[in-house]
Amino acid sequence: MRVFIIFFLSLIARNGLSLTEYEFSYNYQKQVYGIDRENLQVGRNGSLDISYYLTGYTAIEVGYGRGKMETYIDSSIDGTVDGVAVVKQFTLLEEENYRVSLKQALAPPRSWVRPFLSLGYANQKLTNQTKYDLKSGDTVFSILGEPEESENDSVFGSLSLAFGATRAFSVTASVQTIFPAFEWSKAKDSLKYFAGVSFLL
Repeated sequence: MRVFIIFFLSLIARNGLSLTEYEFSYNYQKQVYGIDRENLQVGRNGSLDISYYLTGYTAIEVGYGRGKMETYIDSSIDGTVDGVAVVKQFTLLEEENYRVSLKQALAPPRSWVRPFLSLGYANQKLTNQTKYDLKSGDTVFSILGEPEESENDSVFGSLSLAFGATRAFSVTASVQTIFPAFEWSKAKDSLKYFAGVSFLL
């Protein structure tokens, strides 16, 4: 996939398309939950997108995203197995994705607010690993689970708004989703909300 994107970028560069847009976006989320607010979930995601405009409304968009979700469960799980109880749990989910999509503007280039729709292909890699703090009698010890890795060819979709501060600079807000190919009902299961900036060259 990486080789394909490099080839794709070089092909576009040789064709000399006149307008290129660079967008940098970031997502942060935090949730505290539990009866005593003892559990915590924190997510961070970054996204870089480069759009090569074919017309004033239509562009080919190449993107890269990376992020992680950390979950801290600080409440004991009821019950024991062979006298061993789980007292704490930490899970780290890491994601990396590469994307190629068709980006379509829904308003003229000189509009102060421009909505965009993007739809295309994504290669998504996920790594999930969990650490358990266990207690047996008065002894507390930890076990680190084996990483679970997966790689999927998926569909990428995005809806974004660009607020033009100047002709070449915009503040952006977007929602992105990556879901298994042709399983459209799952598009809403993995939504991420971003804020960012874009530059037009």
